[in-house]
Parts: sequence; C-alpha cells; structure tokens
Amino acid sequence: MAKEVINEGDTFNHWTVLKQAETRKMNEYYACECVCGTKREVFRGSLIGGRSKSCGCQSIGKNRREI
Repeated sequence: MAKEVINEGDTFNHWTVLKQAETRKMNEYYACECVCGTKREVFRGSLIGGRSKSCGCQSIGKNRREI
C-alpha cells in the first residue's frame, strides 16, 4: 500500500496543514491550524485516520446547553 502524501494546505476535518514538524521517535507530526485559529502539532496517523478532528473547539460547542 502506498504511503499517503500530506502537503501544505491539505485539510483533515477542521485541521489545515501548515508544514511538516519534527519527527519524534520515528513518528511524523504536522503543524496544523484549526478553524478556530488554534495551532498545534498533530500526529500524522491521527490526521489520516480521522482520530483528530479539531483542537477540541468543535466538541465544546456540541456539549453546551442553551438555558
């Protein structure tokens, strides 16, 4: 199976890839920006596998109740 290529500007759910970050313990990370503006380094496997969808801002909005 071919390795999926991740490029700057690619989007994964609410993340946009800014650039490749340092590899840590043979794991690839990418500097990403969430739609809310938060910037984080995200594990490659979490982006491709869909396990990381946002910085958490999207789940916070879902859990709020209107009073």
